[in-house]
Amino acid sequence: MPAKRLSILLLSAIVVLAVGCGSPAVTSEAPDPPTPPTAPEAASPTTAAPTPGDLPSDPGNGSASSPVETAMQYVKRVDTPLARVNGEEITWEYYEPSLRQALRIVSRQGNVDWNDAAMQIRLGQLQNDVLTQTVDRWLLRKMAADQGVVVSQEEVQAKIDAERAEIEAGEMYDSWQAYLEANSFTDRSFEQVIHDTLMLGALMNVQQVDPLAEQWHVAHIVVGDAAKAQEVVDKLKAGEDFADLAARYSQDEQTKDSGGDLGWFSPELMLPELAAAAGSLEPGAFSAPIQTRYGFTVIIVLERAMREAEPSVLAQRKQAAMLASLAEERQKADIEILMNFDQAEEESD
Repeated sequence: MPAKRLSILLLSAIVVLAVGCGSPAVTSEAPDPPTPPTAPEAASPTTAAPTPGDLPSDPGNGSASSPVETAMQYVKRVDTPLARVNGEEITWEYYEPSLRQALRIVSRQGNVDWNDAAMQIRLGQLQNDVLTQTVDRWLLRKMAADQGVVVSQEEVQAKIDAERAEIEAGEMYDSWQAYLEANSFTDRSFEQVIHDTLMLGALMNVQQVDPLAEQWHVAHIVVGDAAKAQEVVDKLKAGEDFADLAARYSQDEQTKDSGGDLGWFSPELMLPELAAAAGSLEPGAFSAPIQTRYGFTVIIVLERAMREAEPSVLAQRKQAAMLASLAEERQKADIEILMNFDQAEEESD
């Protein structure tokens, strides 16, 4: 596997883990093509990790031949503390579940052969990145405690029981234990993942953000080429009605008979090129032709108002607030990284 591709996979695994399992994913409710204003859902540093019940099994059912267990044969294990945060030690026991989860993500997405010597060398990079993420997880736990977020053992057990019932009702695994082994979990590490899943969800929910957002009421006309779009604009300039032109020209079957009306949107949920155009238009004004992946679009802003933000916009804001608080916490914390796994690999050569 090329080094650049592996680096991207490692980064993806780490940012997913750093933000945390099960935190609400920021999604946009995109209409079916060709209706274009909603931005496509994309992976980002705030994309949520799968909950444990969503994890597919590693080939080998948890045996030494599974990708995670193969990789674990080559990782550098130490008995001494890996880091100190505000005087408290981060041990291998606290660190290992995050490492295994990162290995699962990379192994699933990257078709990785951990028996390859080049891949084994890069394990040091992964271990260092996971250690950084583990420090962040420690800080997030501190933030949760400081903000009064408490996850009870009863909540954790209820979630575990629900996951177990779902697994045992299915046909993929012979037993709950087979599921844990197939995904390189121990009872303790699975419980830790569930706890952190619930904690991070609760921590996000208590973030204070502005519940209002500027929204735009927008209509559009979608056509197949630039010449047709310019023809629409010329007719608008000549005074023809936007709704009538939408009925005659628009290729969007969902909206053409309602004047191209798309409803209300926050800018964050629109395609960037449409949001940029709409942002410069006063109510009643229409745009020049805009090229998107759906073709060419002419939009009109019907109204602007401050309205209650969509759930996905609120989730974005809460995630941003939590990550900003994490960055501040990281700056204030006394962090000592006591282990460099890249260096350990070099010293062992």
